[in-house]
Amino acid sequence: MDLIGFAIIGLIAGFLAKAIMPGKAKEPEGCFLTMLLGVGGAIVAGVIAWMLGWSTGGSLFGSITAATLGAVLIIWLLRKFGK
Repeated sequence: MDLIGFAIIGLIAGFLAKAIMPGKAKEPEGCFLTMLLGVGGAIVAGVIAWMLGWSTGGSLFGSITAATLGAVLIIWLLRKFGK
């Protein structure tokens, strides 16, 4: 996947994660930080899937779903342990 595609998937995943977990906590704001949230979620989901021996790639839907779940996990961790 090229860099632009990865950024678009990150933006979609970050937007979906923020829609799933709305709140007034200090989550990333703006388009660029939402994209970084989604990209971070993709990395987290990829590492977790690799550790469990699963695959997250192969389809666009699978990639967006995994990145969204990873971003939701990041938001939850920020709310749980962030200041």
